[in-house]
Amino acid sequence: MKILASLFIIGIFTQSIANASVTSKKLQTINEKSFEVEHSIFAKNKPVVLFLAGLGNKGGQINQIRDEFNNAKLNLFTFSRHENPCDSFRTCISNVARRVKTGQIIISNKGAKSSLEDIFENEITTIINYIIQNNAYNKTKGIHLIGSSYGSWLSLTTLNSNFREHIKGIIFLSPVVAPHKSSGKYKNEINKFHEYTKINTNIPVLAIGSQKDEIWPGVTTMDAAKFLHKKISAKSVLIDSNSQKHANKLLLGDHQIRRKIIDWLQDNSK
Repeated sequence: MKILASLFIIGIFTQSIANASVTSKKLQTINEKSFEVEHSIFAKNKPVVLFLAGLGNKGGQINQIRDEFNNAKLNLFTFSRHENPCDSFRTCISNVARRVKTGQIIISNKGAKSSLEDIFENEITTIINYIIQNNAYNKTKGIHLIGSSYGSWLSLTTLNSNFREHIKGIIFLSPVVAPHKSSGKYKNEINKFHEYTKINTNIPVLAIGSQKDEIWPGVTTMDAAKFLHKKISAKSVLIDSNSQKHANKLLLGDHQIRRKIIDWLQDNSK
């Protein structure tokens, strides 16, 4: 019994130490919705890595690999938007679409707001202000974005904002930005892309896709990755994951891809 009690106490103590390295905080958006942010303890020698989740809004999943980022001296920020949880592709799209009156997740006609703009104005603006107003924030190190799936569009939105000077690099993970392959009601995505990239940028970019990971019939995340690799920056690196895993599942389930991401972040945040 004494041994079991000792192990129990040690377990609690160990868990407390592990939790002590992570800060969890509820923030409030301009539309007065709250959402939770988790990040490593701030230190000036730690570059900030902000993970932007896709339509499923499962940013919290990435906390499973937080220790790997901590060990690499990277301050990983994760958050879940104020949308309801979803369990299917259709439901996830509906949750994101209902954020705005137009129901459009990427681009709206006649200058109306899309979900992209709404997410940026609310959660992303709130969390970046939270980061840059912290005394430990190092503007020279800046913020590196990981845009996962639909988060790749969110990354472009952020790059096209007043926060541009703080963005020091972007990782497009299983991106769905393939406007050159869009047609019909989605053909105007190319206009949105040109709007978001009208100012030349020279920040480092890492684009990760796969021909085995289909976005819609006949179009893959490798098509999107190649497009972004060519169009965004001269400092772009392209990686083929050669995997059917998409976005979060790829980051969590492929150690080699995860290692390449962390190495790239370390190399580009010195």
